[in-house]
Amino acid sequence: MLLSPLWEDTEDDNAPCWRLYAIATEDSSPVEDSLEAWLDDEQYEGYASGLIDLIEAIGHAANGPAIFNGNSSICHEAIEGEGIYRLRKGCLRLYFFYGLDRKVVLCPYAEVKRTDKVSRSTRKLLLDARDAYVEAHAQNALKIKEN
Repeated sequence: MLLSPLWEDTEDDNAPCWRLYAIATEDSSPVEDSLEAWLDDEQYEGYASGLIDLIEAIGHAANGPAIFNGNSSICHEAIEGEGIYRLRKGCLRLYFFYGLDRKVVLCPYAEVKRTDKVSRSTRKLLLDARDAYVEAHAQNALKIKEN
């Protein structure tokens, strides 16, 4: 499984740092492609910038995504009991789950969505991505894409 860095700490080596990755292929990263498209679209660019700010906040926070605990309008469990969460900025959703290594967050999917209910197809995609990650981790088959 190929992982593409969404955020890297370049300011201070001693600062708390979570690693955030998009699940990618050799040719593309759906999450990064979505963020780029949204930044180029007047309708979504403000929300996309806000989503990127949330990603950076997670990377710098000692407790990572838990900085948003108690604020369900920004972050909550998207699929109850499965450990898959979503960040929300306006109508944009970025889904993630915690990696098996220390301070790692993996983002398999992002979408434009007006409601909080996760569709069956999105649910399947997210669960399959998490399961594929767990399997790749067990087989030591995770690779980091160089930017």
